[in-house]
Amino acid sequence: MMQKVHIFVFAVLVAGHVASGVTMQELSPAAQAFVGDSKQIALVLKDGREVTGELVRETATHLEIRMERGAGIRVSARVPKSGIKKQTSGDVTHEFSRRLMALQFDATASLAESEYQRLIPLYAEFVKKCPDSKVVTTIQTMHAKLLDELDRIQKGEEKVGGQWFTPVLAALKRFEVMTEKMAELQNDRDYRKSEEMQKLHEQLTIDRREVARSLPGLMQERLPKLLADRQFDSATEEVVGFLHFWLEQVAASEGEFAKVLKGMDVEYIVRMQDDVLDAFKAAGEGKAKPPRGIDREGMVYIPGGYFLMGARDAAPTDDNFPLHLVFVSPFLMDRTEVSNAKYREFVKHVKSSGDSSMEHPDAPPLKKHDAEGWAHESLSRDDQPVVGIDWFDAYAYAKWAGKRLPTEAEWEKAAKGMDDNIFPWGDEIEECGVNWPTGRKFLAKEMDRQNPPLPPEPEPTFGCSCVQDAKPPPPPPTKLPDKTWAVDQHLPTELQEAIDLGFVEWDETYLSPYGVMHMAGNVAEWVYDLYDAGYYAVSPVVDPQGPEEGQGHVFRGGSYQSRNSDELSTVHRGHKGMSRRSVSSRKRREALPYIGMRCARSLDVVKTGQ
Repeated sequence: MMQKVHIFVFAVLVAGHVASGVTMQELSPAAQAFVGDSKQIALVLKDGREVTGELVRETATHLEIRMERGAGIRVSARVPKSGIKKQTSGDVTHEFSRRLMALQFDATASLAESEYQRLIPLYAEFVKKCPDSKVVTTIQTMHAKLLDELDRIQKGEEKVGGQWFTPVLAALKRFEVMTEKMAELQNDRDYRKSEEMQKLHEQLTIDRREVARSLPGLMQERLPKLLADRQFDSATEEVVGFLHFWLEQVAASEGEFAKVLKGMDVEYIVRMQDDVLDAFKAAGEGKAKPPRGIDREGMVYIPGGYFLMGARDAAPTDDNFPLHLVFVSPFLMDRTEVSNAKYREFVKHVKSSGDSSMEHPDAPPLKKHDAEGWAHESLSRDDQPVVGIDWFDAYAYAKWAGKRLPTEAEWEKAAKGMDDNIFPWGDEIEECGVNWPTGRKFLAKEMDRQNPPLPPEPEPTFGCSCVQDAKPPPPPPTKLPDKTWAVDQHLPTELQEAIDLGFVEWDETYLSPYGVMHMAGNVAEWVYDLYDAGYYAVSPVVDPQGPEEGQGHVFRGGSYQSRNSDELSTVHRGHKGMSRRSVSSRKRREALPYIGMRCARSLDVVKTGQ
C-alpha cells in the first residue's frame, strides 16, 4: 500500500524541489485536448523557489498540493496564495502517458484512417517531449505499430481476423469467416428453434454472396495498378487467391462443382493470369543470367520467375486443371537424361560398398537398384537413357550424384518456359515426330517415298524359264525401331543417317526453350512430387513441392512408347499404373519399361519480393 505522509511545514516541502517534465503549456493544442483537465500545477514563489505537484484543494487563502517524494511516498502541504508569484500547469508527463497507455485497440480489426492520423502525432509528441519517461520505449513501440498500420491502410490493405490482407484477399478472408460462422450457427443445437439465429444465417448468406459478386470488379480495379507498379508478387497472390476462391469456396458452398463452373467465366481468370505474365515478361523479368562461379557441367541454368502451369484447355475433371501462375526459384537441370553408363556406376557403387546413405527413408531395405531396361538388348546400350527404374531408384541416384529430382513445377518450367508452349519446341507437332510410334511409321514411309528401297537381288534361275517369269518380291519397308536412342543425340541413329545421306530433310532439334533435350521423347522422367489429381486447385504459388499424400509419384514427358501427341505435351502428368507399355512384335507381345530420369540442383538464390 502506498504510504501517505502529510507534512504541513511549508519550508520542508519546498526545500530543494525543482520542477521537471513537460507542462500543459508546452504541449500542442491536440495533446492538451487529449490530456484534458490536469490537476498538476507549477508554482514560482516570491522568494524564487519552485513547487510542482497535484492540486488537491483550493481555498480562498491557500492551495493544498500533493507531491511524489520518491519510493512511493506522497507528501502534502498548504501553500499560502500570498507567497505565490506565478502559477502555471505542472508536469503532465504521467497523465499524458497514462492516457496513451490506456487506449484500447481491437486486435482483430484496424482503426479508421482518420483515427490513425489523430493518434500518431500524439505518440510522436510524447516520444519527443518526454524522452526520460519510464514508458517511453513502450510508447515508441506503439507509435511504430500505428505508423505501420496506417501505411498498410494507405496501400489498400485491410485487417481481418487480426491479419492484414490486400483488398482482394481481405474479401476472400471475410467470405471464409462468414462461411465458418454460418456452419457454427447450423451446428448449434438451438438453431432450428432460434429465429434470431436463422435470421443471422440468412443475412450472412446475403453478405457472403455480395462479397463474391464484388470480387471481379475489385480485381479489375486492382490488377492494372499492381502491374503498372511492377508489384508482380502481389498481383499473382491476388489473382491466384481469386482462382482458388472460386474453385474451393464457391464450389464448396454454393452447389455442385460442375454447376458452379458452368456459370463462371473461367477464361476471365485465365486472361488476368495472362496479363500478369505478359507484364512480368515485358519488364524483362525471368531472364537473369546464371550466377558466376557455379558448376554447370552437363546442366542447364533455368532462371527463376513466373510461368503458367497446367493446361490452358483443361476441363475441371482433368488432372492438369486449372491453369495457374507459379513462381520457380532459379535452379540447374541436367541437359540430358541419365544414361545407362552413369546409372551403372551408381549401382556398382552400392553393390561394392553397401552404402545406403542415399536411400529415401521409405525405400525398401536392401533396395536392389538394377534397371529393368537392362534385360532388353534394345534398351541397354551405355549411351541410351536408363529405363525401368522406380521412384526410389531415381531418388537414390540423384542424391548419390550430389543432385536431386526436379519438382513438377521445375520440370514444367524447364519444358515450356514463359511462353506456355504446348510442346517444348512450340505449339505445333508434326505427324512425323520421332517421339511416338505413329510418327516413326510416318517417317519410315516418307524415307521409302523419297528414296525407294531397292528390291532384293533375284535368285539365280540356272536356265529355268519358269522361274524367270516370276515377279520379284516387293522390297521390305523401312522400319524405325521402337527403342530409345542416345541421350546426347537429338534423333535416333537410323533417322539421323537418313538425314545425313539426304534421304530426308530435317532441321528440327526439339529442344526446350532453355536448351534441355528430350523433354518430349526418348524416356519419361520421374519428378519429386506425389500425384494428386486435384493438387493444382490448391497448389501454392512459390516453389510448390507437391501434396503431402498421393497415389504414387509423378513422371513427366513423353517417351519412345507414347501413344499420342498429348503424352508429349509439357503438361501431361504420368502416375501410378502407367509405368509399362505393351509393344507388338511378330513373336510375342511384351511390356517394355519407359520411365527414366534426369536430375536438378538447387542454387543458393532466395526469392525476393517485388
